Amino acid sequence: MQGIASPGIGLEAWIADAPLAALSAGVPLAGVAAALAFWGNARLLRAFCVAVAVASVVGVGLVATRFAATPLGLLPAAILPAAAAAALLGQPAHRGHRLWWLETLLCLGLALGSLAGADIWQHACKAALIMVVIFLLVRERSNFEPVAWWGMGALVVCLAGLLLVRSADERLGPWAALAACVPLLPLVPFHAGYAASLTRLPGSTAGFLAVALPLVGLHSAVTLLSDLPGDLWTGIGWLALAGAAWAAVRALVRTDFRGMVAFGSVSLLSLAWWFAAGTSGPQIPAATVYVAGVALAAGGLLAAWQVVRSRYGDALDPRGVSNLVKGMPKFATLSYLLGLAAMGLPPFGPFTGFVSQAIELPLAAWGGLGIVLVVWLAASWYVIGMIHRVIFGPDRPELAQTDLVPQELIALATYVLLLAVVGLLPGGMLARPEPPAPTIVLDAGLEEVQR
Repeated sequence: MQGIASPGIGLEAWIADAPLAALSAGVPLAGVAAALAFWGNARLLRAFCVAVAVASVVGVGLVATRFAATPLGLLPAAILPAAAAAALLGQPAHRGHRLWWLETLLCLGLALGSLAGADIWQHACKAALIMVVIFLLVRERSNFEPVAWWGMGALVVCLAGLLLVRSADERLGPWAALAACVPLLPLVPFHAGYAASLTRLPGSTAGFLAVALPLVGLHSAVTLLSDLPGDLWTGIGWLALAGAAWAAVRALVRTDFRGMVAFGSVSLLSLAWWFAAGTSGPQIPAATVYVAGVALAAGGLLAAWQVVRSRYGDALDPRGVSNLVKGMPKFATLSYLLGLAAMGLPPFGPFTGFVSQAIELPLAAWGGLGIVLVVWLAASWYVIGMIHRVIFGPDRPELAQTDLVPQELIALATYVLLLAVVGLLPGGMLARPEPPAPTIVLDAGLEEVQR
């Protein structure tokens, strides 16, 4: 009689993963409670929240070897706290923003918990993150903006899929798994949850979720869709192409900055589904680099627009801001770099991830690559047009121009640095270590033999 040794489950798995959960999700979640001590001073509260996000980077570093063995590797776990710190730094220290900062830390803790630990812990953190986003969208809902209502509906579908995926039968299981993934790593027509998070949620919360939701969605795709039938992947590929083209057109016709960023990101992230369909599943680490790069570019552009909003108010038409290079050269330089990254130019993450995924495609899937390139150009065209108009457009002497203050400079520079690091890291540093070979144990008392 033979058996295969396997890692512990149940209580043993919880005990083994306790340090991983405590040093990743535990730091920002504990920071939310501790931050209440600074509630009366907005400046100190923001500084404390930034310090908690930085401490989360340290916590991830202490369990780096454990994160490296997770499905997406160490990269997303290192990116999320840094993106949260940048999103927090880019916000003015106003009393009205205090609740948003705590929401950012709460989402950071749940996003980190979604990436590692026992399966039940990951599912619980993902479900909690989705419920938090739904609650925030309910709070920010508007009778004049239906995207928030559609977004809540898409996230409810995601939550239902996540709760049913483990208990569904063989016929419903693949559909439940898809429902748990497509609203987070957006795929039309379930993209509204991601789009609403970027367009309706305020301040640092939107900037952080622009990065966190796609990475959590990619993690779900890698862990839940490994056994998806081939015909479903074919349908996903065609749907991804159609959705990417549709979202690119939506980005081109939007007049609000956050709407352009949201739908441009939906278009580019849909291409991750097309690449995954060509290889019957996301290819790691290439898919991680691509999704992280596009998400960071979206978060960086939202942070750049926050700089403009803090100077000219929320009601300003984006088309009314131009020639900022004259009085804001630091802002112009960093914003242009973010625009180049979002367009998919080297050496940033979106370019590296796109090329790496294209190389891994089988020859049979190369027929649609021309369409993908056209969609890519259309989706990125809005970026260069928007950035060029804001930075190099006609002079507007009536607009007072004040360049970046130190915390805004650090925030935008962090996004640019992360995009460059993601694009330039060697592939070997991003790859997940191969698990050890299972051990076959013979009851007859013979030696253990490696398979």
